[in-house]
Amino acid sequence: MAAVIAWTRLDLRRRWRPLLVLALIVALADGVILAAVAGARRTDSALPRLQKHITQADVMVLPNQPGFDWDKVRALPSVKALGTFVLYDGNVQIDGVNVDEVGGFPAGDLVQNVVIDRPRLISGRLPDPNNPDEVIVTPGFTAKYGKVMTVHLPSAAQSAQLRSGQGLPDGAKYTGPVKHLRVVGVGVNTFDLGPGGGPTFMPSYGFFRDYIKPNFNYFENARVILRGGPAAIPAFTKQLAAATGNPDIEVADQRDSVKSIQHAASFTAKGWLLFALAALLATLVLVGQAVTRLCAAAAGDLRTLAALGLDPAQARRAAAAPPALALLVGTAAGVVVAIAFSPLFPTGLAHGYDPDPGVLADGLVLGGGAAALALIGLIGAAWSARVTVRGGTEPASRPSRVAAVVNRLNLGVPVVLGTRFALEPGHGRTRVPVRPALIGAVAGVLGVVGALTFRAGLDTTARNPDRFGQTLHWIGFVAEGAPDPAFAPALQQAKSDPDIAVLNDTRVDVMPINGRGTSTFSLDPVVGHVPIVSLHGRPPDSPGEIAIGPNTAKVLHVGVGSVVDIGARRFTVSGITFVPNDPHNGYTDGAWLTRAAFNTVQPDPAKDKFHEVRFNFRPGVDGQAAVKRLPAHLADGGIGPWDQVFPIDEQTELKSVRVQPLLLGGFLVLLALAAVGHGLATAVRRRRHDVAVLRSLGMTRRQARLTIAVQATVLAAFGLAFGIPLGIAAGRSSWQWLANATPVVYVAPLAALAIYLAIPGAVAIANTLAAWPARRAARMRVADVLRAE
Repeated sequence: MAAVIAWTRLDLRRRWRPLLVLALIVALADGVILAAVAGARRTDSALPRLQKHITQADVMVLPNQPGFDWDKVRALPSVKALGTFVLYDGNVQIDGVNVDEVGGFPAGDLVQNVVIDRPRLISGRLPDPNNPDEVIVTPGFTAKYGKVMTVHLPSAAQSAQLRSGQGLPDGAKYTGPVKHLRVVGVGVNTFDLGPGGGPTFMPSYGFFRDYIKPNFNYFENARVILRGGPAAIPAFTKQLAAATGNPDIEVADQRDSVKSIQHAASFTAKGWLLFALAALLATLVLVGQAVTRLCAAAAGDLRTLAALGLDPAQARRAAAAPPALALLVGTAAGVVVAIAFSPLFPTGLAHGYDPDPGVLADGLVLGGGAAALALIGLIGAAWSARVTVRGGTEPASRPSRVAAVVNRLNLGVPVVLGTRFALEPGHGRTRVPVRPALIGAVAGVLGVVGALTFRAGLDTTARNPDRFGQTLHWIGFVAEGAPDPAFAPALQQAKSDPDIAVLNDTRVDVMPINGRGTSTFSLDPVVGHVPIVSLHGRPPDSPGEIAIGPNTAKVLHVGVGSVVDIGARRFTVSGITFVPNDPHNGYTDGAWLTRAAFNTVQPDPAKDKFHEVRFNFRPGVDGQAAVKRLPAHLADGGIGPWDQVFPIDEQTELKSVRVQPLLLGGFLVLLALAAVGHGLATAVRRRRHDVAVLRSLGMTRRQARLTIAVQATVLAAFGLAFGIPLGIAAGRSSWQWLANATPVVYVAPLAALAIYLAIPGAVAIANTLAAWPARRAARMRVADVLRAE
């Protein structure tokens, strides 16, 4: 052991630079791997960790009726707690900005946001629910809006005009009292104090009592905790219908919304785990080469020391000790790097639900992961030391067929020699690690092309709502209740509008499909043909057919050709299709019925949950300008306000994983640089005798440089020949898997620019790496090399 320690001290003094570089590479690589795994766990667990601190509702009751009698619902035997939240037809303004852009739903009593959905406090304190001027906000709110907000209320005349239902002119400013809201705390819950629309504040019951109730028309919906938990939902639904005499009141199971959030979080977490696995594989190759090179550099001296009594076991331990020490130091530093990266997580939608944002050390991942990485490193160092110290047993390699063809073509000594250097490992002391260089070149090109191909599919889809089935890009809401008498003539007038290409009169109601409340849409094209995206089958085209969203079909265990019930009526499933993304459903959860079928199930439009006009403009039409003009002939029909369709959470989730393919591509490029650079440098060092002999026979310095340039170019060409098709296949396969898991419509992506740039880029980078080894080959002192050999 004394000999091993003495050798380690000597080796650390003379080779501290390469060992330090190895430790830094390991620190960065292990830190990224551990951070990705810990970040995946943190992302996936954000919602469950938050749920431990808050009391969520089991159901949300949505009658959407002014003056609804909630006391009857509170008295139901299955109700444990009920809190109301307020929706109103005007908006308090903050410096001219409507509150609905930054505010959650005000509480309608002292239960909501106090007993139910009480926020998890991150900093500060909870607001006094009776104080109208105290609010709690989501993280990041104060950075954008400050800690004090100036609130403008309507004047008495404006309030009367709002309460009459007339509304105010577009852009009108409130001229009534001015109040100040103070931020007293930062927190989060899973209802209205989440990440949905960006930075948000939670209005209190006092805010409703003092500011909204006197000034605006409003109605209340409710969040309810049941005595039997989710299992009591069917009984509660029956009790609600009996108590109110209205079986059509929507009762939304809050497990569905939680599942949607968790699905998005798990999706992002899986992406980080896949990234960590790919980074681990790349790191094993990269670090493995460095460790092998360090062990091999020590092997020659250690064999010499064998004559002085150093036995083979001591030699192996001595060769492995310095790189093993660098690996251990790097792994320990990697833990620090991972902790430094921890504030970047969770990512995606889960980021807004994290109850403990900031620096967080995951003991399980950092402790167990670091131990595993250190063990892998020690085993690799021991194996490399065993192989390199034993040395000299490699059989002669077979000549490369490509090099033989180049030789027959008589392209010159530099071309033939450079091709042999790139493709033939040689044997004995002149053996060169050709295979790692070739694999590294392929991996680098594959990584860049694959990552950019994957990202091309992701970016195109994240920007294109059509891929999510949202093929009608604009929406106007029809006034509540029975349509205005002018509504039908207004739609008829829309037929002649030169800017409108497609328009669907969309009625929406929650219908019990096989007993499950499902947002159902009417297919009633007024202008053009409504494009519906079908994953399987087709949209309905007769009164006896229904098309169902993929998530609804999964929950109901139905497919194309299945029969479903809506009350006493039966429908055949004609297709699995995407549906409009609406306030009470996502694009995978819902159903389509023809107008005739919808009317048979819900004949009274006044009872619809929503009534919408969804439409597209013709290509080339400025939508924003056209929308400003549309009310001139449609607003009289009670349609509006006009806006673009609702954003989709899955689009945000796709955007959240944009960085992962680029990081992975960067890792693989780093692998390629190290592998190719190592191969070029090693070829010059170990085959210097061959170069010296040729130099003595007349090879010029220019030809020596050209030989190494040819070697680099051949390595780049090999990487391009295999890396481009493999990269395209890997990028498309990865994107297809993700598209099916999301789900979205899969369209094969092609990063054409990346492919065009990869060819000259790979050649240029390889030759840049070859510059220093080529200079060494050209400036080689032939006599000294031949004398040493």
